[in-house]
Amino acid sequence: MNNAFLQRHLFETLFMQQPPGFLDQDHPTYVYKLQKVIYGLKQTPWAWYHELHTFFLQSSFKNYHANTSLFVLTTTGHIIYLLIYMDDPIIIGDSTESVDSCVATLAH
Repeated sequence: MNNAFLQRHLFETLFMQQPPGFLDQDHPTYVYKLQKVIYGLKQTPWAWYHELHTFFLQSSFKNYHANTSLFVLTTTGHIIYLLIYMDDPIIIGDSTESVDSCVATLAH
């Protein structure tokens, strides 16, 4: 989950001023319309969580409402707990093979 906050889609329209050193001399008052989130936006963690949440639900994980950062996958005879803390996942399970499979899925 390297660069977790990069390349996430925005769910609202956001504009930003031209950063110092990248000022367009022909249009110095123009602003940029963002297509993806960038570090430093308050929307960035939410955009990342939303995509992660959607992925886990499509992968048959259940999300606990009491702790929305906890996802649980129960398969025939095995269980995996996946907890998201900031941009770090913590994965535990009752089978090394199922945990390894989960890690491999997340790596892609």
